Amino acid sequence: MKGLSVRLLYVVIALFTVGCGHATQRIGEQGPDPNREVSVTIKNENFYDATVYTCRGTQRDRLGVITSNTTRDFTFRWVTSDLRFLIDFTGGGRYLSQAMQVETGDELQFVITPNLYRGIGNARCVG
Repeated sequence: MKGLSVRLLYVVIALFTVGCGHATQRIGEQGPDPNREVSVTIKNENFYDATVYTCRGTQRDRLGVITSNTTRDFTFRWVTSDLRFLIDFTGGGRYLSQAMQVETGDELQFVITPNLYRGIGNARCVG
Protein backbone atom coordinates (compact mmCIF):
# COMPACT_ATOMS: atom_id res chain seq x y z
CA MET A 1 0.00 0.00 0.00
CA LYS A 2 2.86 2.33 0.85
CA GLY A 3 4.40 1.67 -2.60
CA LEU A 4 1.14 2.74 -4.29
CA SER A 5 1.06 6.00 -2.33
CA VAL A 6 4.66 6.79 -3.28
CA ARG A 7 3.99 6.10 -7.00
CA LEU A 8 0.86 8.24 -6.90
CA LEU A 9 2.88 11.04 -5.32
CA TYR A 10 5.48 10.78 -8.11
CA VAL A 11 2.75 10.95 -10.76
CA VAL A 12 1.23 14.04 -9.14
CA ILE A 13 4.64 15.73 -8.91
CA ALA A 14 5.40 14.85 -12.55
CA LEU A 15 2.08 16.26 -13.78
CA PHE A 16 2.55 19.41 -11.70
CA THR A 17 6.05 19.91 -13.11
CA VAL A 18 4.88 19.45 -16.71
CA GLY A 19 1.99 21.87 -16.15
CA CYS A 20 4.24 24.54 -14.67
CA GLY A 21 6.80 24.17 -17.43
CA HIS A 22 4.22 24.86 -20.15
CA ALA A 23 4.25 28.68 -19.94
CA THR A 24 3.08 30.59 -23.00
CA GLN A 25 5.43 33.51 -22.43
CA ARG A 26 8.63 33.87 -20.45
CA ILE A 27 9.33 36.85 -18.22
CA GLY A 28 10.92 39.66 -20.22
CA GLU A 29 9.68 38.44 -23.63
CA GLN A 30 7.42 40.65 -25.72
CA GLY A 31 4.13 39.06 -26.73
CA PRO A 32 1.42 40.44 -29.01
CA ASP A 33 -0.15 43.66 -27.77
CA PRO A 34 -3.71 42.78 -26.64
CA ASN A 35 -4.74 46.44 -26.91
CA ARG A 36 -3.71 46.82 -30.55
CA GLU A 37 -6.51 48.74 -32.25
CA VAL A 38 -7.13 49.22 -35.95
CA SER A 39 -9.79 51.49 -37.49
CA VAL A 40 -11.54 50.91 -40.79
CA THR A 41 -14.06 53.00 -42.71
CA ILE A 42 -16.20 50.77 -44.91
CA LYS A 43 -18.21 52.29 -47.74
CA ASN A 44 -20.91 49.99 -49.10
CA GLU A 45 -21.71 51.00 -52.70
CA ASN A 46 -23.54 47.70 -53.17
CA PHE A 47 -27.30 47.27 -53.45
CA TYR A 48 -27.23 44.59 -50.73
CA ASP A 49 -26.71 44.99 -47.00
CA ALA A 50 -23.58 43.21 -45.82
CA THR A 51 -22.27 41.63 -42.63
CA VAL A 52 -18.55 42.30 -42.26
CA TYR A 53 -16.11 39.93 -40.55
CA THR A 54 -12.36 40.01 -39.96
CA CYS A 55 -10.45 36.81 -40.72
CA ARG A 56 -7.47 35.41 -38.84
CA GLY A 57 -6.67 31.97 -40.21
CA THR A 58 -9.92 30.02 -40.16
CA GLN A 59 -11.39 32.15 -37.36
CA ARG A 60 -13.75 34.99 -38.17
CA ASP A 61 -14.90 37.80 -35.90
CA ARG A 62 -18.00 39.82 -36.68
CA LEU A 63 -17.55 43.59 -36.99
CA GLY A 64 -21.17 44.42 -37.81
CA VAL A 65 -23.73 45.09 -40.51
CA ILE A 66 -23.46 47.88 -43.05
CA THR A 67 -26.58 48.74 -45.02
CA SER A 68 -26.52 49.39 -48.76
CA ASN A 69 -25.15 52.71 -49.99
CA THR A 70 -23.85 53.84 -46.60
CA THR A 71 -20.50 54.37 -44.89
CA ARG A 72 -19.66 53.07 -41.43
CA ASP A 73 -16.62 53.22 -39.14
CA PHE A 74 -15.38 50.26 -37.11
CA THR A 75 -12.60 50.00 -34.53
CA PHE A 76 -11.39 46.60 -33.41
CA ARG A 77 -8.47 44.86 -31.72
CA TRP A 78 -6.09 43.02 -34.02
CA VAL A 79 -3.12 40.96 -32.85
CA THR A 80 -1.56 39.72 -36.10
CA SER A 81 -0.11 41.64 -39.03
CA ASP A 82 -2.26 40.06 -41.79
CA LEU A 83 -5.88 41.18 -42.08
CA ARG A 84 -8.65 39.97 -44.38
CA PHE A 85 -12.29 40.98 -44.55
CA LEU A 86 -15.09 38.54 -45.27
CA ILE A 87 -18.21 40.22 -46.66
CA ASP A 88 -21.43 38.21 -46.36
CA PHE A 89 -24.24 39.77 -48.41
CA THR A 90 -27.83 39.59 -47.15
CA GLY A 91 -29.08 38.83 -50.69
CA GLY A 92 -26.61 35.97 -51.10
CA GLY A 93 -22.95 35.71 -52.02
CA ARG A 94 -19.70 36.34 -50.19
CA TYR A 95 -16.39 38.04 -50.81
CA LEU A 96 -13.02 37.44 -49.14
CA SER A 97 -10.51 40.27 -49.50
CA GLN A 98 -6.82 39.87 -50.18
CA ALA A 99 -4.57 39.87 -47.10
CA MET A 100 -3.25 43.28 -46.10
CA GLN A 101 -0.55 44.27 -43.63
CA VAL A 102 -1.78 46.35 -40.68
CA GLU A 103 -0.09 47.99 -37.72
CA THR A 104 -1.38 49.47 -34.47
CA GLY A 105 -3.19 52.74 -35.10
CA ASP A 106 -3.75 52.16 -38.82
CA GLU A 107 -6.84 53.78 -40.33
CA LEU A 108 -8.03 51.72 -43.29
CA GLN A 109 -10.62 52.41 -45.98
CA PHE A 110 -12.48 49.55 -47.65
CA VAL A 111 -15.04 49.92 -50.46
CA ILE A 112 -17.68 47.30 -51.25
CA THR A 113 -18.31 47.87 -54.95
CA PRO A 114 -21.71 47.37 -56.63
CA ASN A 115 -20.76 44.17 -58.49
CA LEU A 116 -18.77 42.52 -55.70
CA TYR A 117 -21.35 39.80 -54.92
CA ARG A 118 -21.33 38.24 -58.40
CA GLY A 119 -19.64 34.88 -58.90
CA ILE A 120 -18.10 34.66 -55.45
CA GLY A 121 -19.65 31.39 -54.28
CA ASN A 122 -18.63 30.00 -50.91
CA ALA A 123 -15.81 32.33 -49.85
CA ARG A 124 -14.63 31.60 -46.30
CA CYS A 125 -11.76 32.34 -43.96
CA VAL A 126 -8.84 30.01 -44.65
CA GLY A 127 -5.70 29.18 -42.69
